[in-house]
Amino acid sequence: MKILSIVFLLLFLNSCDSKKTTTFQRDYNDSVSFNILLPEQNKISDSDIKKFIKKHPEYQPYQKKLEKFYIRRNFQPAWSKDYKFIPQAQMLINYLNHMNKHGLKTDSANIMALKEAIKKSNETQWFRLKDKQETFINTDILLSASFFKDSKKIWRGHFKNDDLENLWKIKHKKIKYGRTLDSILSSGANDPFTEFEPLHKDYKELKAVLNKYTEIAGNGGWPEVTPQGKVLIKGDIDSEIIHLRKRLYLSGDISHFEDNKTFDQELEQAVKHFQYRHKLKEDGIVKGETLKEMNIPIEDRIEQISINMERWRWVPEEPSEKYILVNIPEFKMHVFEKNSEIYNMKVIVGKSGAYTPIFSDQIEKIVINPSWIVPAKIATTELVPMIKRDTSILSKQNIEIYTDYSFNTMVNPDTIDWLTLDTRKFNYVLKQKSNFYNPLGHIKFLFPNEYDIYLHDTPSDYLFEESERNFSHGCIRIEDPIWLASYLLKDEPQWNKKKLYEAIYRQEEKSILLKKKLPVFILYFTTWVDETGTIHFLKDIYDHDKQLKSILESKE
Repeated sequence: MKILSIVFLLLFLNSCDSKKTTTFQRDYNDSVSFNILLPEQNKISDSDIKKFIKKHPEYQPYQKKLEKFYIRRNFQPAWSKDYKFIPQAQMLINYLNHMNKHGLKTDSANIMALKEAIKKSNETQWFRLKDKQETFINTDILLSASFFKDSKKIWRGHFKNDDLENLWKIKHKKIKYGRTLDSILSSGANDPFTEFEPLHKDYKELKAVLNKYTEIAGNGGWPEVTPQGKVLIKGDIDSEIIHLRKRLYLSGDISHFEDNKTFDQELEQAVKHFQYRHKLKEDGIVKGETLKEMNIPIEDRIEQISINMERWRWVPEEPSEKYILVNIPEFKMHVFEKNSEIYNMKVIVGKSGAYTPIFSDQIEKIVINPSWIVPAKIATTELVPMIKRDTSILSKQNIEIYTDYSFNTMVNPDTIDWLTLDTRKFNYVLKQKSNFYNPLGHIKFLFPNEYDIYLHDTPSDYLFEESERNFSHGCIRIEDPIWLASYLLKDEPQWNKKKLYEAIYRQEEKSILLKKKLPVFILYFTTWVDETGTIHFLKDIYDHDKQLKSILESKE
């Protein structure tokens, strides 16, 4: 009778909480079990979210997203139903637990908190129904908050648009995370979270190499190559050649590893392949820069790949059906149609102190036989000192002097006292008309932007033979301007290569507005995977990798 009295008392007390019912089980020390009818799972209120944020202030930046998300759901739980978690709950934990596959740090403490919250929620023994309800509510909010906090790092990167102003002047892609989470929660896919990763082929290829390198690093990395004479060449016999073979085998430059101390022709070809991937002189000799690049630890390469994956998260998913991409550290321009490269050419980019900026725009105009409006800094630091030494330069190089940028009033150079002129007080505007000396060459391609950067021809075409081509004042000199002009004008019957050459020979300045503008992206990637699956590494010529690494570390 005593036991029956306890049963009736518990039934009465719990029936006061709600009239809606489900099943709840409680075990006593005497091993007697009781099934008690309890309310359905509670909704999540604004006050629940506020309490959660107060307890977990690290999620405060995501409070508004949480509130909007649950309002849209009519405050229904997102990750569980009838006190049972849906598969996406464990999928999220697994996804966040493998952020290192995307070159990001896994938040181990948060993963542990999520696992503990799920485990606690799944406990079958509860003293009070209210405890069970609160635990499920807090676990639901924690899962949602974790999604908002960490998924954006994979899908969009660490930065907001404002944060990127000084790094990347390209329109950032937009993701509606609440709507995305709705789609994931209703998805029947095996791994719905991966469907929203960056779609770029380049990102996925870097991710594959990253995971391969991470595995190699976990097994001890690749060996350092330290030849006694600091040089290894074909025909050498040296125990260090075994290390060289191992190093090149692990990085995929040679297909197999053998315990062979002889530097043979196959090994020479492997060294040349390594040099090709690192934009080095392809002579097959292991010394100097080749040895330096070879001995960069695999951990540094993993970091380099991770930094470049971060940049790909900032690039719009589908730039355009046709577009131009200039990769600054590669000193190359690529032309794409339907995400396939149809042409590429060498370029010359900004030198130290005159870096080519990272941005995007659209080519709107071609100018044949362009004049060069000399930037004030170049005029005062370079041209005026030359003119002071020899004023005949003005006539030889077809340079005119104007009072201002309206170009209405030309100044006679003989009226200027060049000998006593203070270059710091040179208030004139220099304009160089088309000729052999004009640094813009015969054609320039305009896409109006705040930096006054454009693509153009150059009379100094010998510089394209250099491996590192950062010589300009910021604008981009291109190797084959006739090809680009013909490509841009191919749908306009009045223009072809012959007509372009004829216009150039007339030496008259002519502007051509394009009927179809072409997007151009000026980007900065120091590593990428080519169409053969080969990964390339480049020098960080502007220290942008170094800068981004520092910023990312401060955000961890």
